[in-house]
Amino acid sequence: MPSLRKFGVKAWIEVDGVKLDEYHVRRDSERGHVECWVASQEGKEFRVKWKCSYKEITRGCLKMDGRVVRRVYGGGELFISYMNVDNSTSARLKFGAVSVAGHGSDDIEEQDPFTAEIGTLQLKVETGIRLTEPESKKSDKSSTVTESNSQEKVNEAPVPDTAKKIGYHRLTAGETFDRRVPHDSRKSVFIADPHEMPWIFTFYYRPKEILEAHNISATISPRFTSGSQPSGKSVLSKLQAEEPPLEIDDTDEALDARLSVLRKEFADLEERLRQHQDKKLKRSASPAAVKKNDLPRCVFGKGEVIDLT
Repeated sequence: MPSLRKFGVKAWIEVDGVKLDEYHVRRDSERGHVECWVASQEGKEFRVKWKCSYKEITRGCLKMDGRVVRRVYGGGELFISYMNVDNSTSARLKFGAVSVAGHGSDDIEEQDPFTAEIGTLQLKVETGIRLTEPESKKSDKSSTVTESNSQEKVNEAPVPDTAKKIGYHRLTAGETFDRRVPHDSRKSVFIADPHEMPWIFTFYYRPKEILEAHNISATISPRFTSGSQPSGKSVLSKLQAEEPPLEIDDTDEALDARLSVLRKEFADLEERLRQHQDKKLKRSASPAAVKKNDLPRCVFGKGEVIDLT
């Protein structure tokens, strides 16, 4: 699952209680950004989950297709599985097909400014504290609170064919139900920690057929490793041209393999250095290496007689 292991924060998507496989997981630990690709399933309801191992209270803000869906805060492992339709009704989150209409069609409403973001799910996780009104009963830190007036209406209107979203999925309303306003939501408030940056998890979701057609999920393991990445960088660039370059999220297996390669390279360098030093010593010890200038100098002149008595 996409995670910032250094900071103990992770997030994932579940369908029917099963985590979706993630492809091309990439991270930027300095900025607290993680992104990946997942295969969405048309007509399936889903939930977005997250967990922070070092902070008791977190808040998650879910944006999908450019619109804020919900903000939820609480303790432990949290999730968002529905959106508010009106003041008393909610609907499950569901993947649905994008309806496309010809340019100029009467079915197309005013141009939606978020059309370009269809197919993108983003979760912003913040750490902080939960303050409760003194006169209220003691709040259960493990309970979940949904912040009121924190969602926008989901747009399911057709998009123009020029938007290049044919075959894509988008957020649609699933099963509806009457919503009970959480009792704690009127008595507590979340205060974000100003000293810690938020963590941003971005999931680019597409039908499995699109991912396979662009070689994103056909030949690689869901747990992406640097050694198994296919030569599909140009494809990723086409699908998400404005994606910032991020650090590859190597798995433990990939790191072990890389370490093994580095150790072999280091051993080879040591052997080459030893051979080079041996050759240097042999050259310096050979008679040919003795220079003429190194011989004893003659201190007698030509024709000079030496008296040995």
